[in-house]
Amino acid sequence: MKEEQRENEEELQPTIQVKHLPLLLRPKQTCELFGIDLKALHKLEISGRVKAIRIGPKKVQRRYSPVAVAKALGVDLMAENYTLVAGIDFARELGGKLADSSDAVLAKTRQLVKEELQGLRQSVGEIVRNEINAALQNTVVKRKPEPRPQQHLLRDYVQPPMKTGY
Repeated sequence: MKEEQRENEEELQPTIQVKHLPLLLRPKQTCELFGIDLKALHKLEISGRVKAIRIGPKKVQRRYSPVAVAKALGVDLMAENYTLVAGIDFARELGGKLADSSDAVLAKTRQLVKEELQGLRQSVGEIVRNEINAALQNTVVKRKPEPRPQQHLLRDYVQPPMKTGY
């Protein structure tokens, strides 16, 4: 029952679809995007649900993260493309973190593959052993027939003596 109610609430939850969404918005831009007035935005900031980022030489100008405002208002942002303009240092740092995370993923994947192969080897070994044991139990080993004394085809035939020596 609660799950159905949660699903219905998710369906009714408003969404804003944007193609290019900047990382920070001016207060007026934020209000226009979300359809609220400046007082409501400042109330969200005072209550601590949204944090304003202050910029400028005297840190007077406020900018708001659209993701944080959307979260505070319960609105889903469905952006097709996020455009990020960053400096070289940020790009290098991000590239390093991505490389580290991809190395960690690769190492974990290798470990999982090794474990899976080991389990596969063990199970194949058990199957082969069981098949060999079953085959050995079902086979009857026949004795070799005893050699019969040679009988000559001619009766009363005596082999000539073999000469030894020079």
